[in-house]
Amino acid sequence: MGFVEKRRTLGSAGIRRGLLTGLAWLGLSSLLGVGVPAQDDGELFSEAIDVRVVNVDAIVTDRKGRFVDGLSKDDFILEVDGVVREISHFLVVNESAARVSDEEPDEVSEMPASTEPDPMHLVFYLDHLHLQPAHANRVLEDLRKFGEAQAERGVRVMLVTYDTGAKVRLRFTNSPQAVGAGFEALEEDASSLGLRSLVAHRSALRGIEGLYLANECPPGSAFCPCSDPCECAWSQMLSLRDQYAGQVSAWHAGFRSGLSEIVGSLGGITGRKALLYISSGLEQYPGLDLLQYMSDLCPDYESKFKATSTYFDTNAALTDLTAGANANRVALYALSASGLEATSLASVDHADRRFRPSGEVDTIRRTNLESSLVTLAYETGGRAILNSNQPYDALDELSADFTRYYSLAFEPSGPGDGGVHLIRVKLSDKPRGLAVRHRRSYRDKPAEERQAERTLTALHFGVEDNPHGATLRVGAAVAMDKKHFRVPVAITLPVSSLPPLDRGNTASVHVTLTAQDLISGRTDLRGKRLEIPALEDGQSAYRVVVELELTPGSYRFAAGIRDEKRGVASYLSLEASVP
Repeated sequence: MGFVEKRRTLGSAGIRRGLLTGLAWLGLSSLLGVGVPAQDDGELFSEAIDVRVVNVDAIVTDRKGRFVDGLSKDDFILEVDGVVREISHFLVVNESAARVSDEEPDEVSEMPASTEPDPMHLVFYLDHLHLQPAHANRVLEDLRKFGEAQAERGVRVMLVTYDTGAKVRLRFTNSPQAVGAGFEALEEDASSLGLRSLVAHRSALRGIEGLYLANECPPGSAFCPCSDPCECAWSQMLSLRDQYAGQVSAWHAGFRSGLSEIVGSLGGITGRKALLYISSGLEQYPGLDLLQYMSDLCPDYESKFKATSTYFDTNAALTDLTAGANANRVALYALSASGLEATSLASVDHADRRFRPSGEVDTIRRTNLESSLVTLAYETGGRAILNSNQPYDALDELSADFTRYYSLAFEPSGPGDGGVHLIRVKLSDKPRGLAVRHRRSYRDKPAEERQAERTLTALHFGVEDNPHGATLRVGAAVAMDKKHFRVPVAITLPVSSLPPLDRGNTASVHVTLTAQDLISGRTDLRGKRLEIPALEDGQSAYRVVVELELTPGSYRFAAGIRDEKRGVASYLSLEASVP
């Protein structure tokens, strides 16, 4: 195997074999794809050594949803896991002016605390898998105008779509022109995947109707295979519902995977982050309305149907997703692109009125589709926009959250334990009608998790931070068969970048590495802790070689290297092709 840059391979063969065992892989899982080039608008990335404080952004509104100004640190009570904690830092941000009661630290930075408001980042996340084309056409123009307006205000905007995987279409930029061009590209690259859930739901309704009719005794017939179609068909009806719900649950898992990866990569971005999730809705309990539909047809079997109502429940998975967003200080906002829709009673899809879904079925379906969106927003301190055919005004009101808030901070009592801790912010003397929105939890992430997130940030945003002076090189691919190649990736560390080592001692280094297929968006990330021994006299660098098994194509590679003794980490990325 030849490398682009020939240098002496340093370090023991045992270390190299251990890393190969831990990191070589085949069959990459889905993540992000290639998109529009980024605009250069400043540093987005900084390394974290220790989480010393946790920021909680609180938005206080009155009954009409207007921001309540004039509150001080003493007006707030901050509880963590039910225990009142001291507010160590406090900042008021109100539009372009910031009033400072105490210095506000960056949540993940070693740098001195800043008295300026954190930079704002906004991600538009269009879930094409759950977004019907007609609904997308309805809201894209309003989204474009809103995105351009935010960029003009200095907000950094990014566009992401989810099809079979999440793809970055536009990296963070504060250029209104780039944002507008990004949305125009989305209009030209429309997706029809959102029709799958609609077709599957209609097919389930038709299937239930067909089972009923197949077991119904025709008028005037001398022979009836079944005296009661419900008695003969209820279990088959339930199987149809389960089949539909299982399919929706699989799509739901894909949505969570893509959104979790985006949220994870945002962990390496400093400042405040908001993600606007756009879809036609997500069923929190897949197939719940079908149970009511069957109960309307067969009232005597209602208890059998509704006994299975929680078999397909996404609540726990949504809780994990929002916990991840809270851990990365990402507020989730949700827009239901379906707007106001007609009821099934006005539909001509069912000639026989017996099989038209009732108003109760419609209500359950609409509420079920919206409840996931509400959960995403509520748990992370965001908002959900529902039942709006022209959402620009609602979006414009939403933007007030980006420029008017109270930032509270507290110091965790110990090192990162990886656990989820509940947060509650309330007013010490709360007047009637005031509401406080904020993220409902935080997670004190271990160093390995923060490193993995920052490696993804380097991969997706191309932002490097390299205090070690390390290099990343991709060598010549060696064919394994017609479709798979073994590709060596070398990470080189100068001796001077690590603490001095006496003979017989070792340095602990944690390495993360990822490769992303720029066409399909498929990628994976792996990590391993290594012990690097002292070098022989005359050796000037350590080199670690990892072999990846890849298919031909263009790739983006990223690596993270963290010296565990000093807590210093470097992140690098590059692009290369496998022939």
